[in-house]
Amino acid sequence: MNKYSAITLFSLLFLLSSCLSTKPSYYEKDGQMHVKGSQWFEPGKYDFLLEDADPATFRTIDHYYTVDANHVYRLDLFFGTLNNKIVALEQADPTTFELLGHGYSRDAHHVWYYSHLIHEADSKSFWVLQKDFARTDSLLFNCSRPVYGIDPNTIVIYSNKYLGDKNDVYRL
Repeated sequence: MNKYSAITLFSLLFLLSSCLSTKPSYYEKDGQMHVKGSQWFEPGKYDFLLEDADPATFRTIDHYYTVDANHVYRLDLFFGTLNNKIVALEQADPTTFELLGHGYSRDAHHVWYYSHLIHEADSKSFWVLQKDFARTDSLLFNCSRPVYGIDPNTIVIYSNKYLGDKNDVYRL
């Protein structure tokens, strides 16, 4: 491969990667916050208004989560649909909100899986085990669903379908 072929290949790869970018950008327009971006898996772009967002206190946590003085917002992008939207997380406290990883987040009193509030989860004892699994002192969770009948204190995760505890092995 000669020098010019390598430069051309590098330029094409850079251009392709920038076209596939799904990173949203947040901006203020006429005193209101907006988010815009594109999705590599479907043609077109999105541009949403973050209703009730306060530009003076607005900040990003990561590409999908933002906060202001009163709300925590999540950008929900759905594969292959036009139902993409910005969601204010139900009952979220922006002053204590934190991302936990693998889609889980919490504040001082609540836990979410992406934008779904997990009513059964105790925020103080909640932690992520691995992708799609988390626990509290008394419950195991698979995504946003509690899994009853399994001891979370002795849980062993064999795969995304097989779990075990001190009593038995289970298939989800």
